[in-house]
Amino acid sequence: MVMLMLAHALAFNSGSDEMLGSKDKDYRLTSTSEILLTSENGDRLATKENVEFLYGQADGNVIHVRPESVKQTLHGIGTSFTESSAFVLAHLDKDKREQVMNHIFSEQGANFSLARTVIGATDFSVEGKFSYDDVKDDNTLKHFSIAPDVDGFSKEQYPGIQNTEFDLLPMIKQALAIKAQQEQADLKIIASAWTAPAWMKDIEDWYIPGSEENDYHGTGGRLKPGYEQVYANY
Repeated sequence: MVMLMLAHALAFNSGSDEMLGSKDKDYRLTSTSEILLTSENGDRLATKENVEFLYGQADGNVIHVRPESVKQTLHGIGTSFTESSAFVLAHLDKDKREQVMNHIFSEQGANFSLARTVIGATDFSVEGKFSYDDVKDDNTLKHFSIAPDVDGFSKEQYPGIQNTEFDLLPMIKQALAIKAQQEQADLKIIASAWTAPAWMKDIEDWYIPGSEENDYHGTGGRLKPGYEQVYANY
């Protein structure tokens, strides 16, 4: 069950006027603005009755939120670019695909400003395990290539595909193009790898699953000593 509660104010107090906030600001909640419920029982963002907050001494641990004292910085809210999401979008015709992307990245939609993408294969990959350089002992990364992210999907292998050229990189470019047309044009993209190429790891494989031989303790292995710079370059 997932419940989303939107509140009218930023914080509440323990009943003491001293904790209401600084400079005569009152940060106490009065009520929720909206409660949306999603559950296994069939609720899909169903609107529920609002909850009103009462004044008084709180029981248990109390968290005091002071909006005037800024600590962390929020760099953005967003989504992820993965091969599996590109695969799903490639099944849509051009108009529907553009509609989905606009719902995510445009000012008329969620207007996400932050995204994560992947370096090589992940558990969200459609076509198996791969890295950007699967040539063993290629320490100079001569064979480094992002071709897996632009190869698209075969209509023969996946008959439902509408656009065989749509893939991870085209999806990122489409998101950037949407952002470029609006005032809030920034889209920060963080790239992260799920694993080093197999040949850089001590197990020289992507993953060793749990089995009776290893007491059911699977492992992804460790980077070989001396490969730190090679992996950093990768």
